[in-house]
Amino acid sequence: MGMAMTCVTMTSCSKEDNPVDDVPSVGQTTGKELSKLTTAEIGWVIADDSKAYPNAAAARAAGAEPLAMFAYVGPYTMHGLAIQLGFTCDVNWNKANQYVKTLPNINHALWSLPTKNDWKNMVTACKVSEDLKTVTEMKMTPINGFKNKFEATGEAWEDLWYWTNDEDGDNRAYVVSASIQNPSFTQLRFGNSEPKSYPYAARAVLWFSLID
Repeated sequence: MGMAMTCVTMTSCSKEDNPVDDVPSVGQTTGKELSKLTTAEIGWVIADDSKAYPNAAAARAAGAEPLAMFAYVGPYTMHGLAIQLGFTCDVNWNKANQYVKTLPNINHALWSLPTKNDWKNMVTACKVSEDLKTVTEMKMTPINGFKNKFEATGEAWEDLWYWTNDEDGDNRAYVVSASIQNPSFTQLRFGNSEPKSYPYAARAVLWFSLID
């Protein structure tokens, strides 16, 4: 890479949250406690009432605002990861971390910038049979399972370069790109470390406990 990339790729990046038209809600609308989530609910949304719903429309129907998509169950089912539905654009690494701190509080959970390993785990946990035919240090492709689950939330994605929480010394940090808007080409790409002063997008990950 070697140079700052603009935050906008194929689509505009003018809003932090990019909801599309609500889709009909399915399943329960009362919400499920986060500690009760299993791999069966990967793809559900986590809302600002600290509960999970089948999709964004179901959360809003219950009077809650959807914030993240549940995407991974950790070893021994002790914790889960959820990728933020919204994002912010054109921020340096320090401002990206400040942005994360402004996100709504969720019970027994913590927002942070995702690490490269967080991205790998979420994409792998969401995979379908045709996924991950190519896995290298630079990319994982295709990632159609992640694409399908995110689209099913009812929210819109942006193919951008995002800051990670992985630092490379005091002045640099790594970036990743999750590309799912083109249905014929989906991949998770691992970029080089970039100066922390460069402008990239920030999309947080929610770490939460799966233990009562």
